[in-house]
Amino acid sequence: MPRTSDIREVSLPDGVDQYLEQVGDQLLAGRTELWRIPPGVLSLWTYAQTVARQPLLEQIARLNAECDRLYVEVARRTPPTAPEHVPFAELQRRRTEMYGGGR
Repeated sequence: MPRTSDIREVSLPDGVDQYLEQVGDQLLAGRTELWRIPPGVLSLWTYAQTVARQPLLEQIARLNAECDRLYVEVARRTPPTAPEHVPFAELQRRRTEMYGGGR
């Protein structure tokens, strides 16, 4: 990929700018397919998509790594034990012992 400093401003003949804008709009709206556009325009479109997609791919990679880290963190923790089932009569007996029968 050329560096930005290597690219010089390009002047386009009359009508070309409008044509490229129409093609871009049609592609974005899904009203035309890539195989229907000229190879030079396709090359420009592909380059623009690649440049625009790169930051998104980097963000996706960071978010996937964070998801993996959080998954490992949760998976390494000991699952909580199921609470012990204590019959109501036993709970009442314990309360009586603990609080002295409510006196």
